[in-house]
Amino acid sequence: MRYHWFSPVLLLTLLSCGHHTPETPPVDPVQLRQLPPEFQAEAASLVAGNTAFALDLYNQIRRTPGNLVLSPYSISTALAMTWAGARTETATEMASVLHFSAGQPRLHSLFGALQKSLDTGVGLRGYRLDIANRLWGQQGRAWLTPFLTLTREQYGAELQPLDFWQNTEGSRQTINAWVSQRTAGEIPQLLAPGSLDPNTQLVLTNAIYFKGTWQTRFDAALTTNAAFQLEDGSSVQVPFMHQNASFAAANLATVRLVELPFKGADIGMVFLVPASGRSLGDLEAELSPARLTEWFAAMHEGTISLALPRFRYSAAFGLKEDLSKMGMSRAFEPAQADFSGMDGNGNLFLAAAVHKARVAVDEEGATAAAATGILVGPTAALPLNLDRPFLFFIRDKVTGSILFLGRVADPSRMD
Repeated sequence: MRYHWFSPVLLLTLLSCGHHTPETPPVDPVQLRQLPPEFQAEAASLVAGNTAFALDLYNQIRRTPGNLVLSPYSISTALAMTWAGARTETATEMASVLHFSAGQPRLHSLFGALQKSLDTGVGLRGYRLDIANRLWGQQGRAWLTPFLTLTREQYGAELQPLDFWQNTEGSRQTINAWVSQRTAGEIPQLLAPGSLDPNTQLVLTNAIYFKGTWQTRFDAALTTNAAFQLEDGSSVQVPFMHQNASFAAANLATVRLVELPFKGADIGMVFLVPASGRSLGDLEAELSPARLTEWFAAMHEGTISLALPRFRYSAAFGLKEDLSKMGMSRAFEPAQADFSGMDGNGNLFLAAAVHKARVAVDEEGATAAAATGILVGPTAALPLNLDRPFLFFIRDKVTGSILFLGRVADPSRMD
């Protein structure tokens, strides 16, 4: 057995120094997650483009009645991986619709930088955020090495061979099982029966799962049923959560906003309700990247007496028609599409693009899978009752990325 001996002087010195050891300063997620200087300006441009695409797409699908939820970050990421293999006019159309200002391969490095920042936040354990990508290619088919290298290094998307030709249904179940596992079971079936066929050559997937706890939780004992006013003038009874606390908020001419931060404070959920006398349709018609930036910037800390309904619902979209109307129809046309950057042949096209999302908000926090006026800040609590249709965004406050966005038209409709 080995013994370690210390002189009395050394022992006293160690004890004395230990007594005065300074405490480790608390970690600031916002500072820790800042992008490297060489990426900041271009990444800000990418995020602005992603936000513009998110609102363009929302403007297309908002005509669908009822509750909506989608993950613009998920859709942009999946289409960015696809764009890596696009060439000629197909690539030009996609870049225009997606508002990609950087070229290849720089844009993919910027997506990789955004992902690394989000991963850093996850490592601080304030919330759970899982983002995963995967390529599923026809077994035995050759894909270009640069395409596989780029999608693997910048998106973490490995290629997994599947036999779509002889085992179409088994391939569908394999993909769905992966998506379900990466979204904690919230999206159990991304691909519906019949969505794949023996001619399928490649499927690109993104899965995103977020679970955050409010920085200041609601007291469940204060939750009570109250009326939620629908757009048609009728009302439904739903459970409302109540909290009197300090939040970032703004009371503007056309909209009222409040942001509830999640534990960690670098991701928050912003709720937007039309100002008195205005409808949700009026608010949706006013949505634009410039307006959103203006509204977010107008929020300041103040005491709010908040009434927020609990809600949980899901939504599913086939995006082919919407994306075609937005200007990238060539990618979906067999005779026009050019994805030769994937396999070198140029005989591939996008057969479909699908998206599903789910959101739940309760007293503990939120779970989501696939986001200029005069500010009045009185010392008394300002009431804010989200008792009529409203919008929400789950945003990364460090990079500005919108992870989820949605519309709550009727919180009584749960599925």
